[in-house]
Amino acid sequence: MFRNRFTSFILIIVLFFFTMSYSALAYNRQESDRLTTLGLKALKRGNNVKAERYLTSSIKEDPTNDRAHAALGDYYYLIGKHDKAVEEFKKAIKMGADSHQLTLRIGKARYLNKQYKQAIVHLKKLEHIYQRDPKVFILLGDSYRQVKDFRNSEKKLNKAIMLDANSMIAHLFLGELYWENNKLRKARAEFEIVRDLPATSQGLKEEMDIKISKIDNTLQEGKLWRLAIPAMVIMIIIPSFLILKKHKRAHPEDLEEEEFYG
Repeated sequence: MFRNRFTSFILIIVLFFFTMSYSALAYNRQESDRLTTLGLKALKRGNNVKAERYLTSSIKEDPTNDRAHAALGDYYYLIGKHDKAVEEFKKAIKMGADSHQLTLRIGKARYLNKQYKQAIVHLKKLEHIYQRDPKVFILLGDSYRQVKDFRNSEKKLNKAIMLDANSMIAHLFLGELYWENNKLRKARAEFEIVRDLPATSQGLKEEMDIKISKIDNTLQEGKLWRLAIPAMVIMIIIPSFLILKKHKRAHPEDLEEEEFYG
């Protein structure tokens, strides 16, 4: 009987500590969620100091809070610490957060950090998920442009334009792609579109006019050079041929000597 009472006592103790631990964990998560909400509000207001303090405190309360890690990643992303942002986004994904949204943020962070090959790896995973979102294809297209993959860059940027014909940035990147690959007439057409879009700022309009003028000058120089070749034939080769022919007529003995020794 004593043994039964002792066993019951032990069970009660175990259940008590289990209940207390569960309550503590629940409280920690509740406090972590509260701090995360405060951090997000501070981030939205542009108060980065408070945002960082709330979010780091939230993770201390509950290191498994995926929402807190994602929010801290957003904080790092906004202040330009893209490597740290990626670390937090990856932690959030491991803890069960929305992997699609966070993978997109990782891709953007890699792109902004000029890690274009890594950006492509992440963004390619999202093509079928965000197949109607031109921004994904713009990021992909320009990442391919940066790694000198003309074919894929052109394909993705044209896809973005198909989804949004007035996408200024897609037309701009496509124009830059064509210019870098010496497809000047195509580049000029894209720069004209950018210049004429209603949303284009005056400064960018002027920049496009400068680029168009440079292309026109290059094309004109190429045209003049093509015209110069037949001119050279007329002015140099033909007169030289006529002079040589006249010389042979005037000195037939030279021709005979050449034939004899030949």
